[in-house]
Amino acid sequence: MSVGSVSGNYYLKAILMKQVSSKQAQRNREVAKIKQSLSPFCAICGKPAVDAAHLIPKSMYPEHYTNPQNIVGLCRECHNKYDNNLAFRQRQKRLIERVKSFDECAANRYFHLYELNAKKTIPMSDYFIG
Repeated sequence: MSVGSVSGNYYLKAILMKQVSSKQAQRNREVAKIKQSLSPFCAICGKPAVDAAHLIPKSMYPEHYTNPQNIVGLCRECHNKYDNNLAFRQRQKRLIERVKSFDECAANRYFHLYELNAKKTIPMSDYFIG
């Protein structure tokens, strides 16, 4: 084996192996432990769950990355809809309530609940005392 191939393998491994801080490695272990305790069924439709999904995204709410209440099992179809379709996400009342139980402000913001409440109009008769 030549010296060039040894150094080439080292650099290839360095590129392929993602470096993770010890703090991130600890968080990853916590999430892996939570995943083991999830229901094997999708929290939305009941089909077999294949993904562990964060109810509110870790990119927006990193403080809830390892919160067991923020992670549920979802089938791939529901996970894609949940992440990419606000109207679908807003129909998941049980999951919204779950998020509200640990961070009501995040639930209002992520599910755009203020928009839903604004759409509910008050009848004009309620404004007048008769």
